[in-house]
Amino acid sequence: MEVFRNILLIGCGLGIIILIIASPRRLGKIAKWFFTNAVLGIAILLVINYFSSSLGILLPINALTLGVSGVMGIPGVAALALLAAV
Repeated sequence: MEVFRNILLIGCGLGIIILIIASPRRLGKIAKWFFTNAVLGIAILLVINYFSSSLGILLPINALTLGVSGVMGIPGVAALALLAAV
């Protein structure tokens, strides 16, 4: 688990460095895209959990599912749902 945490920290650090190097205009676009993607992904995750009894798919809300839905958005939640259904 510690290796996963270290990889995650390194990835976040590199992402922050890339955002700092990017021009301010692109930084605003990237931040807006990431925030919108994260909000939509987490919202879809919560909707799936709300209707999980009728859908038959259970996606627990933990650090991994929140991270995947926050970073990858709707495609990430779809991948999690497919993995949970299998």
